[in-house]
Order: sequence, then structure tokens, then C-alpha cells
Amino acid sequence: MAFGVGLDIHKNSIATCVNGQLSSGEILEYKEHTFRNNYPGVNELCGFLRKFIAKATVLMECTGVYHVAVYQTLTERFTSRNRCIIAMNPLLVHRKIADLGTKTDRADARTLSILALYGKLLRPSYVGTSEFFATRDLMRSYHKAKSRCTQFKNRLHRNLHLAN
Repeated sequence: MAFGVGLDIHKNSIATCVNGQLSSGEILEYKEHTFRNNYPGVNELCGFLRKFIAKATVLMECTGVYHVAVYQTLTERFTSRNRCIIAMNPLLVHRKIADLGTKTDRADARTLSILALYGKLLRPSYVGTSEFFATRDLMRSYHKAKSRCTQFKNRLHRNLHLAN
């Protein structure tokens, strides 16, 4: 049995749905659960996924910054196993699905888990490494410090000009 795991990640919660696909092509809903989006909750999610991950495709939406920690944790924990973890742009996910029905976290997770079973339809988005995010933060800090130095220099120049 192949498994499709859908993760709908938000600031405080991670809605999870696991669907299985039989060799005949029939899709069965296996399990649904909601985890907290914090360190213990992500550890609990990893424990939950441990029994499925060898035969699973995990699909999540790239929702703001909330998916990054979950994506990096899953890729770190399950690197040695034959796994496929995909973070996908929400606009592309919802274009792949004609009828979403009621929009709730559980419904999104269920839809993502079904879509995960059809790997040829998926196009992963870029999720940076921790080095990428560290470099980005350093560049932002540099530009902010440079801007503040320029503001201070201009204020000092203006005060000296007023003092003649």
C-alpha cells in the first residue's frame, strides 16, 4: 500500500491526514490528526509519520514561514529512508484540485493527502536551507544597519549645517 500524507500548516496547528492507495487504485482514508505547531508537536508528528514514511509521499503547502521548520525537521529526520517530502505553492495546489468543497484545515489536509498519491502532478517549490535563511537574515541586518548609519549621518550633517 502506498501512502499519501497531507499537512496543512498554520501558526498554531498542523492538520494531518493519511490516505492509503491499494494496488487496485482504490483510495482509503487511514487517519486524521491535528498537532500543535511547536517543538513537542513536531516531534509528535515525526513519531506519527514514522510508520508511514517508508512508503509515503508527504505534501504540504508553503504557507508563509510556518512550513519551513516542519519541512526542515522532516527532511532531517527521514533522510536515510526512501521518502518524498514536497512543499508546494498553495496556488499550484489549489489549481490541481477542481472542487475543494468546504475550506477547513482538515479538508485541506485530506485533499493534500489524496493529491500526494499522484506524484506526477506535483511540482515542488524551493524551500531554502538553514544556511540560506541565516544568510538572508545577515543581509537584512546589514542593510538595516547601513540605512541607520546613513540616517544618523544625515541628521548630524543637518544639525551641523543649522549650527553653521
